[in-house]
Amino acid sequence: MENNQNNMPLGSSPQPLPDYGFIVQDSPKKTILKLNSGSLKFKLVVVTIGFLALLIIFIIIKGLLSTSPFNKNDFLTVLQDQNNILNIFTQDVNSSQIQSAISTNNSNFVSEATLVLGTDQSNILSYLKNNGIVFNTTQLNQGINQSYATELNNSIGSNNLNPTFNQIMSSLLTSYKSDLSTCYSAEKGPIGKQILIQDYKNANLLLKMLNSPKS
Repeated sequence: MENNQNNMPLGSSPQPLPDYGFIVQDSPKKTILKLNSGSLKFKLVVVTIGFLALLIIFIIIKGLLSTSPFNKNDFLTVLQDQNNILNIFTQDVNSSQIQSAISTNNSNFVSEATLVLGTDQSNILSYLKNNGIVFNTTQLNQGINQSYATELNNSIGSNNLNPTFNQIMSSLLTSYKSDLSTCYSAEKGPIGKQILIQDYKNANLLLKMLNSPKS
């Protein structure tokens, strides 16, 4: 049998084979969709990162520019002053030895000062709490000076209790007034200023009461 190629008419060219490549190739439309989807995700990531960066910068700048209405350390010093004086009244002066030797005037002073300083301290603590500041008992008690108890008890033997008590109170109240002034200078809030003004007036009244003529 002769080859089929020999039966082709002379002068005719061979017919091209069909192109079946489309079967294994991806659709151009699907490729375009994938590229668009990836590009959108990339843009979203870039926008999100940019937004977070701007937010962080804004928070940092705001923190640098914003100022607290008060210096909490100054208020802590004032509270420690109050606690130191109140501790003398409630612990040291309450001992039986001192109670038997203290004068009536000084005893009255202790009662009045305990009420005044206790109220003033409560007002400051409430003000600070409303502004998100809370001090614990350990912090408040760091200003207590235990040596005053020894000094007062030793003065009993020399019959010098009341002058010693007056000297200690005068020194502590004067220092307390100075700390109130420092705190007032740093205070920006009107409520805080008003509290400190009243505390300063009360400290002055206590000093006058302490130094008033003894009956």
